[in-house]
Amino acid sequence: MRLDFLNHLPLAIDDLSQIQHRVRDDFSEFVYNLCAGGGKERSNTSIGLQRQRYWKNVILTNAERSLVNETMSGGAINRIIEMEAAEGNFFASGADVVDCIRENYGHAGRAFIELVRELGEKELVRIQQEFLDRLYARQRERGEEKEEKQLIPMSILLTADRLAAEHIFRDGVYLDFDACYRLLKSRNDVSEEERAYAFILSDIDLHRNNFVPDVYGAYRGEVWGCLENGYAVINRLAFQGMAERGNFSAKGFLTWAERHGLLQVGEEKRQNRVTKSKRLQGKVMRCIFLKLDAGEGQEEAEPPESNDFEPVQEELELPFTPGDVPS
Repeated sequence: MRLDFLNHLPLAIDDLSQIQHRVRDDFSEFVYNLCAGGGKERSNTSIGLQRQRYWKNVILTNAERSLVNETMSGGAINRIIEMEAAEGNFFASGADVVDCIRENYGHAGRAFIELVRELGEKELVRIQQEFLDRLYARQRERGEEKEEKQLIPMSILLTADRLAAEHIFRDGVYLDFDACYRLLKSRNDVSEEERAYAFILSDIDLHRNNFVPDVYGAYRGEVWGCLENGYAVINRLAFQGMAERGNFSAKGFLTWAERHGLLQVGEEKRQNRVTKSKRLQGKVMRCIFLKLDAGEGQEEAEPPESNDFEPVQEELELPFTPGDVPS
């Protein structure tokens, strides 16, 4: 209701850490709801439909920890421009700043709206397009690929900052263009599949004992698979568990991995199956053969040859003779 009431005005949400326990550290759904631009259709007591709410505003939040985590969906990350506060104080005297804001509360907002109406849409679009071109140019210069959904909002923020600096505060203080560019997420940061692949490799490292047997060929825990010839051979059910922990679609990732040559698929590919048979601990299992990073997993795929026994360099005096040992 507040988003609908504000409509195009910014919504400030103070301290998101208060709802952290409700969302279980995953703000994806919360971000999607805020950025949806419209509420759900609801009925009233007369079996009719209530007026549907719509909004189109910027949302400002703060929290003691990052909104983004490893399991957050790429679409939610795409909607967030995040800046980490540096250590130290923002102002020499925070109390003086608060007093100044209280005495002038609402002045800058009204002046900004009047300025926007005075400049007109064409001039605003021209300034915004100028910043967008600069962002594209910086992207090409560095050979990077930033997300389009991040580039356009950043160009709008830079436009708003220029208007405020030149026409309202007139202090010559602008946002640092290079710093703003570094805040933008790249395609790999947002890609669900790239992040899922990184999560899987990390999960394999974390649960090494479930993939690499000891010197006696026994696993210390559940058998999730093995590492061989640069591939992680993952039991199908264990892979499904990884997908649940990493909050990604197992089917979607496997389609992407096959398309990028990360899966080893045999003749069974004709049957549209991305698993192969593998014998582990005497049992034949359906497994996924996922390519590891270059050079990873090849040296550790086989158990070490050492038997953990060290040769004795000197003769020891035994407390018994071989004939004394009972058969």
